Amino acid sequence: MKSFLRTALTVIAAAILLPVSALTAVALVDNDTPSGAIATTLGSTYTQDTRDSETEPLDAELNGNCGAPAVEGSVWYSYTATADDRGILLDGSASNYSLGFMIFSGDPANGGELVACGPMMSATTTTAGNTYYIMAFTDTTGIPAGGDLEFTINGAPDAPTVSVTMDARGTAYRDGSVRVTGTYSCTDADYSEIYGELTQKVGRVKISGSFWLADLTCDGETHTWEAHVTSSNGYFAGGKAASLTLGFVCGSFDCSDGYLERTIQLSRAKR
Repeated sequence: MKSFLRTALTVIAAAILLPVSALTAVALVDNDTPSGAIATTLGSTYTQDTRDSETEPLDAELNGNCGAPAVEGSVWYSYTATADDRGILLDGSASNYSLGFMIFSGDPANGGELVACGPMMSATTTTAGNTYYIMAFTDTTGIPAGGDLEFTINGAPDAPTVSVTMDARGTAYRDGSVRVTGTYSCTDADYSEIYGELTQKVGRVKISGSFWLADLTCDGETHTWEAHVTSSNGYFAGGKAASLTLGFVCGSFDCSDGYLERTIQLSRAKR
């Protein structure tokens, strides 16, 4: 009995003599480092109270290629890509604090490379069989680190599409401007535009002008467009003109374009 009591007292004394750093070394959050990353699946939402997460020395080192204003209170998740994936899209907009994401191809503690980062949302293409590590962190200085994390991980949406045409005939007005028309169709775009250039040789001079249209209706239907083109170096007139038309669209993940070059006939306006 005396031997057991002596052993117990020895253990308690040893614990009292431990440095404070040793007593607090146990992480309060299991996924505080890449080695504890929580595996995710597409189409799922993940919630976590990150107020007790710690800031690791590795965090600031990894931010060297991202450039976030701050990296504090990080937690880690992972995703292993399949052959059917185009990529992954993270959305943390439901979180109640200023959130940033970094996505790494491979374990960042063992040579994994940063492939994407951003505030509240981030996305990357993926390679089948590769594991991607996701760091969610407080990205603003001067506020308590962490909060109620809530983010979804989804597969990359369909790539946006766009096609554009220009009609074979345009109208040249007396003031030297030109009206041109055409059609377009686009899908899955958050940003959309049509850019065009028109050139015409008048004697020894090449008259040139451009136009730009934005906020297209990208519903997959065919829509008409029209634009007025002026030139800073002369006046357009009746006759042939060379045209270049470019449709450009971007979704939340990637961008696409449609390109057309053709010769059109400009007719003089009756008025």
